[in-house]
Amino acid sequence: MKTLFASFPLLALCVLFSLPTHAQDDNASTGGANAEPTPPSYCHPCLFYGGDFDSDNPNANSLPNAYTINTEETAYVPFYVPTGQVWTIKGLFSNNLSNTAYINPPQMRWSISTGIGAGNPGTVVASGTVSATFTPTGRSFQEFTEYTVLGRLTPETAVTLNSGVYWMTAVPVCTKQIGYCVGAFYGVADVEDVPAPNHKGIQPNDDSYYSFPNGQLYFVQAWGPSGVCGGVGCNKFSAGLLGDAVPAQ
Repeated sequence: MKTLFASFPLLALCVLFSLPTHAQDDNASTGGANAEPTPPSYCHPCLFYGGDFDSDNPNANSLPNAYTINTEETAYVPFYVPTGQVWTIKGLFSNNLSNTAYINPPQMRWSISTGIGAGNPGTVVASGTVSATFTPTGRSFQEFTEYTVLGRLTPETAVTLNSGVYWMTAVPVCTKQIGYCVGAFYGVADVEDVPAPNHKGIQPNDDSYYSFPNGQLYFVQAWGPSGVCGGVGCNKFSAGLLGDAVPAQ
C-alpha cells in the first residue's frame, strides 16, 4: 500500500476552523476521458483548473503544501495565459489531501511567480495571505480526505497578467499551537489522468516545483525520476484560478 509523501526527502508517495463553506458539485468529481470537462462550481468565473484527482490512477500522489506549526512546504503549479489575452486573477484555490478537516486560522497563503526553475525561486509577481474556506470535495485516498482551500482577492489586490507562463500557489494555513494543527498534514493532489478530468485552460506539462526550508528556501522539480516524488506522479496538480479574461489591447 502506498503512503503519502509526508515530507522531503522521504522517497515515498508525494501525498481547520473555517469560514462558511461552499458546496461542492458531485459532477465536478466524476469527469473522465470521454466526459465533457466541467470545472467545479466554485471555480467561477473559471480561468484555469488543473483537473480532478483520481485515486484509482496507479500514479496517484500528492505533494506537501502547508504552512503549519511544523513545516513550511509549497507546491508551485504552472499555468499559461494564452497569447492575445489579459487575465485578472480574483481568487486562487488548491485541492489538498489532509488528515484534518480544518485550517486554523481560516487563511490561505498565495502567490503568483514567473521564471521558476530548479534552484531558482523566480520572480514573485504578487503574493499575500487571505481569508479562506476549507471544504471537502467528496474524494478521498487511503486515510486522507481531499479538501478545497479557496481564497478570494479584493478589487484592490486582484492581479493582472499578460500572456505567458506563471506559477501559482494556494497553501492551507494551520498555525495554532493547540488542537487541530498539531500533526496536521496537507498535500496538494496530483492529476495523472490524460486528459485531466474537468480541466480548464492550459497547465504546462512536467513543470511543477516544490520548495522547502533548509537554512534557505530550496526549489526542486516535482516530476520525473529525479523529482521529489521519485517518478510516481507529481506531473500536474489540482489547483486553479478565478477571474476574468479580456483581449489584449
